Amino acid sequence: MDFDLFCKIIDDASRIGVRAVFLFLHGEPTLHPRIVEMIRYIKLKGLAYHMTTNGVPFNEKKIREILCSGTNSADYISFSILGASKEVHEKIVRQVSHERVVENLHMLLNMRKSMRVNGPVIEVIFYTMTENRHEEDEFIKRWRGVLDHVRMSGDISQSFSEYKRERPSPVVRTRKCLNLWQKMTVFWNGDVTLCCEDVDGDWIFGNLNEQTISEVWNDKKLLAIKSIHKKKQFDRIPLCYSCDM
Repeated sequence: MDFDLFCKIIDDASRIGVRAVFLFLHGEPTLHPRIVEMIRYIKLKGLAYHMTTNGVPFNEKKIREILCSGTNSADYISFSILGASKEVHEKIVRQVSHERVVENLHMLLNMRKSMRVNGPVIEVIFYTMTENRHEEDEFIKRWRGVLDHVRMSGDISQSFSEYKRERPSPVVRTRKCLNLWQKMTVFWNGDVTLCCEDVDGDWIFGNLNEQTISEVWNDKKLLAIKSIHKKKQFDRIPLCYSCDM
């Protein structure tokens, strides 16, 4: 995302009372060349941030800069580790070094302590799937008491895990999606989509280059979809109908 666009969005979010920004969407946030500046700007504007990372691109310099950015206990850095063992983790997340991720996680913990910084909250996330289900208990034993929080996410969304599969398993939604009322999903170019399940941007409702958050949030098409969810007429929205989030 262009840094000027990012600042525009954060300015707008701060002005209307948004409390937190999630710095990830189908990618690795710490690869952005200006990620530290982005975090610093978020904190300057009085917002919290939540960043989920695979833990690979961290190094001592980047960690120190993040800890000196104004980060506090309202912020979260979540390491996505998909196995208690090296074998399972690296099988699921290819081209990732389990040892390096664990080393970077401990480096963040130790530097937060030595620098006496009140935050961020540091956690690990374990997304349950067929390949790692047998390591759930071992994962909890390994990390509980070491980090601030160990989050077991439950089964990964079936609709997401089977995305673009030739014959996905049938899913029929039975309840409205709270994400429509709680979150706004923004692509790198400012496009606002229905939710994170819309990977290819088939459901775009506006663009934050030209519009404000409030304008897009109150878009007639988006309000109509919320109305459909309230009435549980999910078959009218293919993306939602086949989603189990």
